[in-house]
Amino acid sequence: MVAGAIEVGEAARRFVEELGLLVEDTGWMSRTAGRVLGLLLVAERPLSQPELCRSLQVSAGSVSTVTRLLIDKRLIKRVALTGERKVMFEVPADAWSAMEEDGLRVVRRYRSLADAALAGLGAEQDAARAGLERMNRYFQIVDLRMQSVLSELASTRSTASSPTPVESGA
Repeated sequence: MVAGAIEVGEAARRFVEELGLLVEDTGWMSRTAGRVLGLLLVAERPLSQPELCRSLQVSAGSVSTVTRLLIDKRLIKRVALTGERKVMFEVPADAWSAMEEDGLRVVRRYRSLADAALAGLGAEQDAARAGLERMNRYFQIVDLRMQSVLSELASTRSTASSPTPVESGA
């Protein structure tokens, strides 16, 4: 273990490395971005840039680049802690909703593209129309499902932040 690195345990360490590989393999983000996100997910507290660098053994420039990316994607946020001069990073509670919202925007761009192409087709372009209508229908279904997921996530968040009712013993 590198001096000053965050201790997270072997299972968590494997998770961090596997998330890095997964996001890289899917083309979503760089491996380092996935590792930073992974470490912040399993850390017991917000982490500073130097802690991320030491724990992941990556350069400050690399961490700076990926933290900006992750902030832009709303997967992490900057936080200030009392008594700390350093900027710290953590995963916000609504990070996965932000990811789903971004996905929904992409789905709607595909639908918009199909709609525009359909509007420009001539009457004799049946094959093109059929293909574009299938594409549009697919993304319409995905749009509705993603909206449902977002609603469920919002409901879960509001339930989780509500105080738990206490039953009286009367």
